[in-house]
Amino acid sequence: DSKNNSRDVSIRQSLEHRFRPEFLNRLDGIIVFNTLSKKDLMKIVDIQLERVRERLAKKEVSFSVSAATKDLLIQEGYDHRYGARPLKRIIQNKILNPLAEMLVGGKIHADDMIEINVKSGELTFDKKTVSEAKKREKVATAVSK
Repeated sequence: DSKNNSRDVSIRQSLEHRFRPEFLNRLDGIIVFNTLSKKDLMKIVDIQLERVRERLAKKEVSFSVSAATKDLLIQEGYDHRYGARPLKRIIQNKILNPLAEMLVGGKIHADDMIEINVKSGELTFDKKTVSEAKKREKVATAVSK
């Protein structure tokens, strides 16, 4: 807590050196944004992917995303200067747009499951029917027991 107080004092002093008191007096407060951790970024990716999942559920299409895919999205979509805002754009460009193109182009249909992975630094989209995906899931569960 004392670390935050010293930081706040330092920020306040910096602002006082740059801005006139009349301007600073008009501010209701100062909010400091801390750097996001990888755990924070992973939560943001999960939230954004859930929104994509909800949109595709209306078309009865589902998808899964590997951990490597999430790592790639974070790597390409996070900028410490802009925070997590570019992550949403990366997810739109790398996940949502290709899935939409596949849907409109007739490459995926209702009850399809798309597995999104990373190969050679690029995302791959592998189509499975839901029944195929369930079979693979059962086999994976049986193997892990």
